[in-house]
Amino acid sequence: MKEKKNFKRLVIFAIAIAMCITVLALLPTASADWDNHKMHYPQLPDPNGWDVNAWHRTIADDWMCSESGPIIDIHFWGSWYQNNVPEPGHLLGFTLSIYSDIPAGAGTLPYSTPGEVLWQLQIPIEDVIVTEMEPNPQGWLYPPTSFVPNDHVRWFQYDILLDVGYWFWQEAGTIYWLEIMPTHPDGQWWGWKSSEDHWNDDAVWRNPTGSTWNEIYEPPFYPPVTNNFGASIGPAGWNI
Repeated sequence: MKEKKNFKRLVIFAIAIAMCITVLALLPTASADWDNHKMHYPQLPDPNGWDVNAWHRTIADDWMCSESGPIIDIHFWGSWYQNNVPEPGHLLGFTLSIYSDIPAGAGTLPYSTPGEVLWQLQIPIEDVIVTEMEPNPQGWLYPPTSFVPNDHVRWFQYDILLDVGYWFWQEAGTIYWLEIMPTHPDGQWWGWKSSEDHWNDDAVWRNPTGSTWNEIYEPPFYPPVTNNFGASIGPAGWNI
């Protein structure tokens, strides 16, 4: 099992609504004050890390459920290429998908990947709480190997509180994969932020019309064993 650098994943946020509304103007830093998460541990974003292009790319990363129960909120972080943040109404929302896990070596690849889609939901931007974080210089990564150091400084936290009819039931000890796809016009690229908290195998990418998942490596891409990438997610309420 490889050590990897993870994108930020869903982070559980029991107080996501109150916090995001009250501190929106304060440009907060990310924290992990979630006592009720049900994943291996919240994976917080690296404020000086990389944002991996999720436009015309499909990005996913894995987590392990630590206690059976429903996922009721999902939290993640991202940025825009060259600080090209769209005007209100241009980001239409996100499509979130949860996959089963294909362990390393169980399929045709030597690393683990998403399997079948277990749950999928289109979230309009009106149902997403968006909080701008304290600015930091960050790089942009366009898999497999294109990257721009110090590309942007603005980044955001996205909190999604699911209606009860859309909760996803997860089982303790089971590994799942989260995929995040933004919906917005061409010309403005959104990226999923890397994490300082590494767990299990690397995050993966593929072309939207492709079938093969490829590992993501952090620049300068060598050596791959120490520069592996992952993704960032976390749990809440009955978060992940």
